[in-house]
Amino acid sequence: RGKVLDIGCANGSLLRMIPTIEGYLGVDHDERFLGRARHFFPERKFVALDIEQGDLAPLKAEAPFDTIVMLALLEHLAQPAKVLSRLQPLLAPGGLVVATTPTPLGHRVHALGARLGLFSREAAEDHEVMLDRKALEAAFGAAGLTVRSYRTFQLGCNQTIVAGRA
Repeated sequence: RGKVLDIGCANGSLLRMIPTIEGYLGVDHDERFLGRARHFFPERKFVALDIEQGDLAPLKAEAPFDTIVMLALLEHLAQPAKVLSRLQPLLAPGGLVVATTPTPLGHRVHALGARLGLFSREAAEDHEVMLDRKALEAAFGAAGLTVRSYRTFQLGCNQTIVAGRA
């Protein structure tokens, strides 16, 4: 809802799923993905940025955001709680952070599938951390965010967490 910050937007696939997003800013570290996103959604704004170490000035200039989305991203970060802490000030009052990440079961399924050649080996090797529910809640709590909802999906292989300012 509202103004959306899509961290790890890749080629802008969230806009395909929810084309009615009012305000939108897509962020990814890979300019190749962003080139495709800009091609498919020329009316939207995209920024190349390393969310872990980069200068957040381009995001601060667009803040506040009603929703910060991080789909299949947290597992690729070395320090998810640190990134959440950096993003929390960009959230509007009453705003929400929505994130998805594999569960420990999902990590095991993905690793096995990668070994069998069913899934991308690079994607499996690119995972920095494995987050269970307790670790997710701790990371969000450390960032000053209160969990509003949590659920698993895809037969327990993935999880969604929604949180807002404490």
